[in-house]
Amino acid sequence: MAWYNWGGGGGYDAIKKTGNRKTLSTSNGSHEMQLSNSERKKAVANTRDLRRNMIIVSWAVRKHLDYISDFKYKSKTDNTELKAYMENKVKEWSKAKSFDQAGKVNLRKGLRLLESSRFLDGDVFSYKLRNGRLQFIEGDRVADMKRPNESISDKEFWCQGIKINPKTGRRSAIRVGKRKGNGLEWLADISAKNIIDLAYMERFDQERGVSPLMAAIQTFQDNAEGFDYSLQKLKIGQLMGMVFTRDAEDHFKQSDSDISLSADLAGVDDGAREGYEVDFGQSNLISADLEPGEDLKIIESANPANEVQAFLTLTIELAIKAFDFPTSFFDSTKANFAGSRSDDISYKKSCSTKKEDLVEWLDEWIAFKIQHDILNGDTYLAEHISNIKGEWVSTGTEWWDTLKQSKGAAAMIGMSLDNPERIAKELGTDIYENIDATARVMKYADSKGVPFILAGVTGAGDVSDDEMPVKEDRK
Repeated sequence: MAWYNWGGGGGYDAIKKTGNRKTLSTSNGSHEMQLSNSERKKAVANTRDLRRNMIIVSWAVRKHLDYISDFKYKSKTDNTELKAYMENKVKEWSKAKSFDQAGKVNLRKGLRLLESSRFLDGDVFSYKLRNGRLQFIEGDRVADMKRPNESISDKEFWCQGIKINPKTGRRSAIRVGKRKGNGLEWLADISAKNIIDLAYMERFDQERGVSPLMAAIQTFQDNAEGFDYSLQKLKIGQLMGMVFTRDAEDHFKQSDSDISLSADLAGVDDGAREGYEVDFGQSNLISADLEPGEDLKIIESANPANEVQAFLTLTIELAIKAFDFPTSFFDSTKANFAGSRSDDISYKKSCSTKKEDLVEWLDEWIAFKIQHDILNGDTYLAEHISNIKGEWVSTGTEWWDTLKQSKGAAAMIGMSLDNPERIAKELGTDIYENIDATARVMKYADSKGVPFILAGVTGAGDVSDDEMPVKEDRK
């Protein structure tokens, strides 16, 4: 076979070796070659440490979870009885006693912890137990380790606690350890078919997830150190220093007295005194009766400098990009109202694939729960299994200007560019439940002879532009 070399290469400046930049990387192996088993342990320890000890990271993780991990189940079947049955079932399954083997967290809290673990550790695993509950396995507990007296065959392929079929690339098992001090001891090998996993993946040639926070660890750590140093300088600057200047040759000696910040030197023989009496006490006034030719100055320093404050803020704004957060999330004064709205919309787009992973996890969980209940004698679910339909709806966001946006939504529906069902989901509600609830209220009002009228409200299509509120373009 002949190999052809078209051109001499060197057309891309990005791959040219220069003396004023770091040496170019030539490492192109699988992802696990970039993050070994021991290095993964260090990475997880560092991301967890950042959350524990740095308030900006702790806040960013909570804000991330608010947008990503809140879902509720909605049955989509036409069978009213089955719909009510399924929604009641999911409500029961979601309780801590039915959801978590340890009985500590319900579905809503568990989903936040799962996403939190995935974000900080890179991946997290859920073990489907025969009793219908889940056993949660944090990512650092899955690692390469040997069982007692084990000899691994050359045909077996293990990668950081994951057993992989070398022909298909599919997982066949995971190896889990129990915590022993700061290390691990082999506990069990679990079949992959009994595992629901969540992971942040960057490449196809990757077996274990990696935290998006990895790229920002150094920046966050540098910011924390810079803040500490600036705070130390600020504290030093708050200490009051005095400089006495004298024409006399005798030196200044600090007094041992500790009564008040007052130096009353009148009537003291200049040749007799050895030093000034300067004390910190109750009075907020400072007075000093100095001799001719003597001077007193207060030492002060402007700390932290504006440049330092600006740089520390910049490092935070850069680091929170690991969360895909816009700058206005950290500092709302950086954008006006229109800019904030644009940032919010842009960030929600970045959340879509992350939320899809959680929906896929929830779909597998609910399929597991349905199968478990059928195997344990739920004949109603068995009879209607083919008609069970549902979806996980993410928590919506309230409109910033209800009157204006409702008019826009009505126009979009009228032009067939949107539909009431999707708009209701955007708000976090169900249009069918809204209609049913409104019908019940109207029926009740009619039975009481009370007209169902909402005072002061006109139809969205009847609102003129002059009546529309003007939204302030504020900083």
